Amino acid sequence: MPKEAALAEYVNGKYTAENLILNKHPNHVILRTGPLYGNGNQVIEKRTVQIIEKITENRSFEAWTNVYRTFVNVSDLSNAIIELTKIKFNGILHAGPIHKESYYTFYKKRLEELGWNNSLLRPIIISKEDVPYLSLDTSLNTQKSHQLLTTNFRPV
Repeated sequence: MPKEAALAEYVNGKYTAENLILNKHPNHVILRTGPLYGNGNQVIEKRTVQIIEKITENRSFEAWTNVYRTFVNVSDLSNAIIELTKIKFNGILHAGPIHKESYYTFYKKRLEELGWNNSLLRPIIISKEDVPYLSLDTSLNTQKSHQLLTTNFRPV
């Protein structure tokens, strides 16, 4: 990813780390997930907290309808990691629910789940020109993890 991209350091670091692991450690597990959410230790993740703050101030907020991710509940991911320690697996595994979500559907469902009114949520479509280095769909194919693990990855 070009250095001027907002997430270049993060993305390039992940790419380099995975290549090092793949080339130097024959016995490895690389577990890939999408954005995490949940109420671990009763703490709600930052992206949802920011939206709740806007709701409490009665401010509307926009969410992309055409940017897709595989949102993963942190408790489900924890269960999958524990399960992976107990089986023989070597390689790369994409963990999460089967279906992808847009940021819009994620926020809508997440706010409902937490008991917040989502009527201030405004759907928008983002263009590549607006955010040049944004990948519109980085959802994961999680079928392999669903075949291998008994962990139930809940939909948002």
